Amino acid sequence: MRTHLIPVLAAALLMACGSKDDKQGDADTTIDTGDPAGDADVAPDPDIVEDTAEDPDVTPDPDVVEDTAEDPDVTPDPDVVEDTPFDPVDADAVDTTVEDTRPDPTDTTPDSPCSGIPFIRTSDKGTEYTTGGCNPDGSTTEDLVAADLGSCCISVDHYCAWLNCCSTLVSSLSPFTTPWTITIVESETGPFCYCEGWFSPSYEVCGLTPGTYTVRIGTLSFTVVVS
Repeated sequence: MRTHLIPVLAAALLMACGSKDDKQGDADTTIDTGDPAGDADVAPDPDIVEDTAEDPDVTPDPDVVEDTAEDPDVTPDPDVVEDTPFDPVDADAVDTTVEDTRPDPTDTTPDSPCSGIPFIRTSDKGTEYTTGGCNPDGSTTEDLVAADLGSCCISVDHYCAWLNCCSTLVSSLSPFTTPWTITIVESETGPFCYCEGWFSPSYEVCGLTPGTYTVRIGTLSFTVVVS
């Protein structure tokens, strides 16, 4: 009886072991679902941080300089016209500038009678009065008269000046030490002769700005208004 049970028990044990191995093999088999993201249940490690910053320990090379200058060997293209800023002044606009027509104070030429700087434009010694009448009133009284000629000029007449008959009369304007005063200085140059008489020199003084002037020759004076 026992001899017949041994084969039966051995067969039962073999069947039991084979069933256990099949179950273990099924548990070790993983099904590939094709998910490229991997296991969705696996959370990323918070302690692992991706380093995207530059390495602070790397020192830039000071010998390496970025070349931003233009190439000196490049010749500018003559056909390329540089774009200049727009000129806001319209060339066709009407010029509203008022021309300054005032006299040039540095111009003392006779061609500019209104220069603002007085000068003697003409002078004439005149002729000798041997019998008197050198004064318009018929006398021989020395006198001085001035009149406005317009255009920044005045006439000056020195009546009955006692001068050498053969001399040359030289006249000039004294520096303006007194405002609005014109002083004519008379002098004579040779040759001289043994003759003296009455003369009535006349002058034309220009370069005067409008105003009231006092004209002087020696001790004589006369007031004239220049328009």
